[in-house]
Amino acid sequence: MGKVIVFCCDAAYYGLNMVSKLIELPEDVEVVRVPCLGRVEFEAVVRALLDSANVVLAGCHENNCKNIDGSRLAKMRVELLRRMLEFVGMDADRVKHLEISTYEGLKLAEFLNEFAAR
Repeated sequence: MGKVIVFCCDAAYYGLNMVSKLIELPEDVEVVRVPCLGRVEFEAVVRALLDSANVVLAGCHENNCKNIDGSRLAKMRVELLRRMLEFVGMDADRVKHLEISTYEGLKLAEFLNEFAAR
């Protein structure tokens, strides 16, 4: 089981927090709350990857982002990072983007448990 850094926008974080009493996350999953995924710096994700962590960016559905472009920007960054990882011969599946609403906290928690176990 490897370390997983999860950048969650406010909406995804709230959803995850709502289900935290029902489903526990593994110890090696670190959740980082950000106001919007669009504000997650490219360098922060690269730093996490260089520290041998897998990375998940979890945020609003693309057409439901309160900051308009946050989810779209995060999705583009993840696609770019995945291509870069493939180019250098690394596993592109180390970086994931999930569109999660406030009411999909259970879906996120279940995904994180599966992702951390791989």
